Amino acid sequence: MVLVWFLCALLLVAAFACSSNDAVAPPQSETPADSVDVTLPRHHEPPVVNSGDDYVFGEIIRSGQCLRITYYDQTSPEVSREGLLVVWPPGFGAVVLDDAAQVLDPDDQVRASVGDTVRLSGRKMRQDTGEAPEWDWDGEHVADCPGPYWLVGDEVSAGVLRYPSDADDSAIFFPRMAHQHGPIVSMAALLEGRLELHGECLRVVTPREMQEFVIVWPPGFRVEAQDGELAVVNGGGSVIVRVGGAVAMGGGQPPRKMFPESSRCPGKIWNAMSVRSVP
Repeated sequence: MVLVWFLCALLLVAAFACSSNDAVAPPQSETPADSVDVTLPRHHEPPVVNSGDDYVFGEIIRSGQCLRITYYDQTSPEVSREGLLVVWPPGFGAVVLDDAAQVLDPDDQVRASVGDTVRLSGRKMRQDTGEAPEWDWDGEHVADCPGPYWLVGDEVSAGVLRYPSDADDSAIFFPRMAHQHGPIVSMAALLEGRLELHGECLRVVTPREMQEFVIVWPPGFRVEAQDGELAVVNGGGSVIVRVGGAVAMGGGQPPRKMFPESSRCPGKIWNAMSVRSVP
């Protein structure tokens, strides 16, 4: 009998301990669903190839459930901190980790995060466009993400490429402009000729005056070997012109203090704000 009473007492103590633990256990906090939701519109257009003048540069910010890019639009005196609503290419998506939004490409690679300074090729669309409801909207807050819009093209690039010095040890001298705040406005001048490689220098040779210009390329451009040829590609990897091909470049000759003549590639300089291959 004593043993039975002892066992009952143990059961009562255990039950009291369990109920006490349940009483003091802190309630689990639930994160509101809208705090982790991101509305990510995607357009259906073929990607616009950035030829040097079709991009916007700024910071990815989160405004409610919307991802926008701040910018300074050189085509108008307006400075926008609210920015443009980014409309991404097909196949892009978003994830939120610790309340920080990241944008993934179709291969699930992170291409941009909130707080990043990025360069996006593409084109600007006005706020009252009628196409917005027809885009592929990933999220439940379409009405909360108004324009104006930026439709992303073939390039999503992070970071800033600067004009290289003569100490640059690359095999081919390839100076680039620093970033521009907003879409670039091309100068009225046009340089037409053939892109040639003279030693380590890429030059455009005009057919009539036989003048040669060392090119300062748009941000993000680079030169690489493809199928036994040298090609100039943009930040998205699209071929813009091949060495030996005819080219038309909008831009002009910059002041010497902006781009001083290089000891590696002396001569006239052309600041290319747009680059297009021509027949």
